[in-house]
Amino acid sequence: SGSTPHLNWLAEKQRIRQMCWWGEVAARIGLPAHGEVYHFHPVGLVANFLVKDECACGCCFGAKFMSTRYGQQYGPVYWGNLKLADFKAWDDLVNTGMVTMAERIILVAMSENEGNLDALQSYDSEILTAGAMQKTINPQGAGELPVQVYEFKQKHPDLYQSLFADCGWEVKTENRKKYLYYDGVTGSELKVLLRQGFNQTSFESKAKLISKPLAVFAHAINTSEYIVKQVLDFVQRLRASISISPSGYNLWVIGDYVRSNFGRSVVLDHHVNRPGNVAGDFGTAVKTFLINNPTVSENPADWGEDHAKHEAALLEIYGPTRRMTDADLRYQSLKGKL
Repeated sequence: SGSTPHLNWLAEKQRIRQMCWWGEVAARIGLPAHGEVYHFHPVGLVANFLVKDECACGCCFGAKFMSTRYGQQYGPVYWGNLKLADFKAWDDLVNTGMVTMAERIILVAMSENEGNLDALQSYDSEILTAGAMQKTINPQGAGELPVQVYEFKQKHPDLYQSLFADCGWEVKTENRKKYLYYDGVTGSELKVLLRQGFNQTSFESKAKLISKPLAVFAHAINTSEYIVKQVLDFVQRLRASISISPSGYNLWVIGDYVRSNFGRSVVLDHHVNRPGNVAGDFGTAVKTFLINNPTVSENPADWGEDHAKHEAALLEIYGPTRRMTDADLRYQSLKGKL
């Protein structure tokens, strides 16, 4: 009788202990385990239970980077897995009018000449090359890739912070140019840092290595928001390339001459790799075409029903002679797709 209340109380304490959940949760979300908290903001509490990025700063990548050789230079490469053709939001972009179906077809075909959306490499003259359009950090630390990251930062500041800045990568503006830094270094120091361990020995062994800076970047550009940024940049690049006037024929733009998906993919292919050569090389091709066909008007609007035939002949001149790496090989590859 006198011990019963005591026993009941011990049983009750045991029951309460079995129902306690705070210690386990506190350990998972980084809060004190003692439970001496007197007030919870309901929204704040719920926020603590949101799923965190399991690949924060690319920690899930592990040893995925291989050594490759370019001439006498060695460096890392990650070929990636995500093709532009597999981009899941194509229909949304087309349905909302942000991209036309023809542009989608052109981009998918031409991207096969470049790389996957999540591809990375650092083995040639540039510090780092990334993505489907192979944008680069140039030897000084500037270039198109820093600009793309900067624009991503403007659109998604919180994501930029968590994907890049919190993980060591930072884009800075200096003398009105954008530069990418990792752990405070850029330029030649950054190139050396990214290539550490990727040498003749690792190349010959075919070993896959870990690289924290590359893993961070690969993870960041693999997010859906950054992929959309890549795709829209690709669309802008296509539109810009066919808006150029050929040298010597300033009354027209390249898009007046090439109307087919194939023709426009050839121009985009050139512009992505050697943008400064597009106007001159296309103008030279037009001149050669007109010399070979003296009765054809230099105004493509006059080509009428013969436009497709004349465009094909013009492309046979332009495609293989473009001043860029592997011009004819890339031209034939596009021809086989489109």
